[in-house]
Amino acid sequence: MLERARLLGWYLPPNDPTDAYRPYDIPPEESSLELPPEPPAPRSWGYSDLIVVAVFAAVALLVLSVLGITAVFALNYFLGWDLKVEDPLVQGPLNVGIQILFWGALFAFIYGLITIKYRLPFGDSIGWRAFDGSAFQYFVRGPVLAIVVVLLSTFLPKVDEKLPFEKLLEEPMVLVMLAVFGILIAPLLEEMFFRGFLYPVFERSLGAAFAVFATSALFSLVHGVQYGWRWQNLLMLLGVGVVFGMLRARTASILPSTFLHAGYNATLFAAVFAAGEHIDKL
Repeated sequence: MLERARLLGWYLPPNDPTDAYRPYDIPPEESSLELPPEPPAPRSWGYSDLIVVAVFAAVALLVLSVLGITAVFALNYFLGWDLKVEDPLVQGPLNVGIQILFWGALFAFIYGLITIKYRLPFGDSIGWRAFDGSAFQYFVRGPVLAIVVVLLSTFLPKVDEKLPFEKLLEEPMVLVMLAVFGILIAPLLEEMFFRGFLYPVFERSLGAAFAVFATSALFSLVHGVQYGWRWQNLLMLLGVGVVFGMLRARTASILPSTFLHAGYNATLFAAVFAAGEHIDKL
């Protein structure tokens, strides 16, 4: 019995009425028992996951766009309305509704990928972390960034034709709707996706500099449709994305770039609102 207890790393002390075993001090080098290996470090999402997310995003956007247009025709057919998709008063709310549903579906998918497949905390994994400074400090830098972008754009060739996005802003109610979405919602969603979900994959594989540029290029291309694919606007957006990405790299958090993004968008919408006669039309 004693020999068996010694082999198991336990021994029966003499004169112990409880007959209980106690740990037997065997030097580590003499013990025949091996410690279990340490669990591997948790994996994280990679390029294969980005492809899956891209396919999901494309399908979701297509399906939601078809459903949105179908809903307009259904209202015309069943209620006798005369809604036209190209009308800004229809296109504006339709675009905002599709965007909200699209981002909701996309982040539900990404949340499941991170928390279920990889069992990682969602917020910390995408860079939702505390940062030095205040939200106001970064928000008020948005107007400075917007002014710099506008000044730099004066050196680029001009195009007289209005942008698709500008045509929507001619309607004051659509402008207000897009401004609320563009200031309060879009910055958070876009920073979570580009600087939160995409950035870590590029940074782990090719470094921070590549991650900043790659996410900025994708950020610019995603806005191509609303800017009519004009290289001048896409180049300016690339520069803006680089600023957001550098802030993400420096702070290891997506919150500073989110507040800067919101301040930048707020300045642009304020300029559009001030340049027109929207106040009189409201």
